[in-house]
Amino acid sequence: MSDNDYSPHLKVHKVDSAAEAYLEIFRHWGIRYVFGSPGSEYIPFWEALAKFSSVNKHPRYINARHESLA
Repeated sequence: MSDNDYSPHLKVHKVDSAAEAYLEIFRHWGIRYVFGSPGSEYIPFWEALAKFSSVNKHPRYINARHESLA
């Protein structure tokens, strides 16, 4: 059984964390922006998002001043 047996339309990329896996899925779905207000419980996600941004990949992060605006 190969990695592609589970989702033939999704290219499998090596990722270092679950947060990076989520971002790869978001990118596959065409999500270009993530809106939010960063908090300590999501640090792995924000770190992965910063890594994606540093290599010019989507999704991109847009910071909201308050969580109700995100």
